[in-house]
Amino acid sequence: MQSRVITFVAIVGLAMIVAALLFSIIPAEGEGDRYTAQNLRATSDALDERATEIAQAATRLAPGAIAQSVAPVTPGPESSAPATPPVDAASTSRRSPVALGERWETVDGLDMLVLGVDGDAWPRVQAENQFNDAPPEGMRMVMAHVEVTNLSGDANTPRSIGTGDFRMVGDRGIVYAPFESTTRCGVIPDELDWELFGGATVSGNICVIVAEDEGDLRLIYHPGYEWGDQVVYFDLGE
Repeated sequence: MQSRVITFVAIVGLAMIVAALLFSIIPAEGEGDRYTAQNLRATSDALDERATEIAQAATRLAPGAIAQSVAPVTPGPESSAPATPPVDAASTSRRSPVALGERWETVDGLDMLVLGVDGDAWPRVQAENQFNDAPPEGMRMVMAHVEVTNLSGDANTPRSIGTGDFRMVGDRGIVYAPFESTTRCGVIPDELDWELFGGATVSGNICVIVAEDEGDLRLIYHPGYEWGDQVVYFDLGE
């Protein structure tokens, strides 16, 4: 059936071409000779257009033409990109702190490293000064030993670093400061309290009283008063 349709279209098309050719070369009554070069060129152009239209129509009617006109869709390989963006390696948070024992360069030009942690520092604090008060019931003293290097090249102006630049936080989400009356440990051994020029390295202790059952403790480097991009979280392994 399909081949008959194609044959019919081809015959009709050829008939149209012949009729157009005769009409173009036979002068009509009262008209001059149409056998001019201009008329022949116009007739030739018209025949070319008709032949192209007929060929296109026959192609559209050919078997499988419709299927070939639609490009097959080939599924691409599955994306290897992760479902969620990776954690920014240049930042830290309570959930992604600096690992214990790893160094970190702060945005204000310090290199920091937690050297060790004492999760029950009261015996050491008591030995440092007999007038220190024991932590209240349900609380404990946590002491972190920190090393700090001033990475700046300024050899003329020192900068200070001390326990007041730090806090602690656990899984309760409560921020403990070493200088508050209810969370300070008192006089502690080797307290971090220095001024250092560019290139110098110091170390010292930071002690805070926290709830006894606090877990996932983090040491927070928190200079100034704003919780901005200078804040760094260090895992204390507690």
